[in-house]
Amino acid sequence: IKKMVALIEYQPPQSARRCFLFFRFSNAERVINGSLIQNQRVVGNHDISRFVNRYGEHYARICAMLLLTLKGTPILYYGDEIGMSDVIMSPSKIRDRFGRDKVRTPMQWSGGPKAGFSSGTPWLPAGDASKANVASLRDDPASLLTLYKKIISLRKENKALRLGDYKSFDTSSDQCFGYLRTLAGEKIVVILNFSNESQKPGACPYGDRGAVLISTNLDRSGEISLKDLTLRPYEGCVIK
Repeated sequence: IKKMVALIEYQPPQSARRCFLFFRFSNAERVINGSLIQNQRVVGNHDISRFVNRYGEHYARICAMLLLTLKGTPILYYGDEIGMSDVIMSPSKIRDRFGRDKVRTPMQWSGGPKAGFSSGTPWLPAGDASKANVASLRDDPASLLTLYKKIISLRKENKALRLGDYKSFDTSSDQCFGYLRTLAGEKIVVILNFSNESQKPGACPYGDRGAVLISTNLDRSGEISLKDLTLRPYEGCVIK
């Protein structure tokens, strides 16, 4: 967690564009024509294995919350919002000699033939879309896709998450990561548990109580005591 925080908060010179650890970030803030260009936050792209293959499905939800609540502009790679994984294909189907085809396969719109992408023959074969597809996830109130939609809506509704300042704070557990987003008096706290066990983050330096705006499991709401909060394995909460 400490290494990840250090990378998030590191401000390199303009020539340094990326750093790597748990996530990939582009951290250089630049001023162009008098306007501040925000950091970019990137989890996946067309050159590296899908997130769920690199780190496991259990990190998918907490990753979504981190990506969409940090300061900066989040960039989503298609399919991550439904948990798409690398597609293993026969040698005769491979197009890219560097082995990147596995993350460039058709978007999985449904569980039907060719993942609902096309009635024709796509450039690359579709993966197993029986579970990870838009049609089966968009109406599920607890799905990963629903979580992405709700956090994106939360960003639109709360300027502090889009434009606010960022400051991390210490937690009682070294498995938790907490930070504050503030703008014009508005305060939003994000606390994430990166472990496979329940954790108590402890008291928050920015307030004793708050209202849960969203949790990664999409099953929390209402006012809570931050000092008494227990996060379940791989759970995160956004609190106002």
